[in-house]
Amino acid sequence: MSTIEQPHIVTELVVEPPTEFARLDIHEGDWTSIYIPCLSPTLALMNHRDMLHPFLPKYLRDFLEKIIRIGKVRRIDFVDRDVQNLSVPVKAAFVHFEYWYDTHNARNLREKLNVYGQYRQKGYMYKGKRCNFYNTHTAYPNDNLRMGYFDIRINHKPINETECDRNIHQLYAENLLLEQELAARNATIEELRNELQMFRDRTTIGPDTMIDYSTDNEMDRTIYPEAPDDGPMTMEELEN
Repeated sequence: MSTIEQPHIVTELVVEPPTEFARLDIHEGDWTSIYIPCLSPTLALMNHRDMLHPFLPKYLRDFLEKIIRIGKVRRIDFVDRDVQNLSVPVKAAFVHFEYWYDTHNARNLREKLNVYGQYRQKGYMYKGKRCNFYNTHTAYPNDNLRMGYFDIRINHKPINETECDRNIHQLYAENLLLEQELAARNATIEELRNELQMFRDRTTIGPDTMIDYSTDNEMDRTIYPEAPDDGPMTMEELEN
């Protein structure tokens, strides 16, 4: 029984030296960033030298700039996402470009995104040779190559870049402290609200309470006890 010979797997992305490209003229206010919802940990790329390698997130910048050559990347924001049927998180990527290249690939991608809203990057062409993405999976030891791709969509609301001298772990720690402080303040506010409601419940004025509101002077609001009613006074009492 013959076995399927698997391509040699290497660990580094093989790219050609970059070439300078003219900048694509993009209208003011038009979108310039893209969003990749999922970079699967099983994604692999067969390059033009017939070498298969895992397509790691760290290769994305070179792939966009030097392989499919769609633009000069300013920065990439990676986010971990949990996906059903996968035991490990996947990476989502928000890609922000310094400028787009005036190339066939760049123009084609922008046209497809403007028309359909998304584009499946299944590979690339190199000197007439098709280089494909694959999904590798250990569940298929004798036939573990499945055609793969990653989706590209328009990032309509990119986050502006800000200068910051702290790394992501420091920012996470600071954000956690702020969330704890906010929770403590909310608890204090809720406690004060409860105390205020209890005070209002104890000082509720009933319908039979008689208070003179004709003046704001607190002394004028004192209610004095009424004299006992012993009947009309006699002539003798009046003369005295």
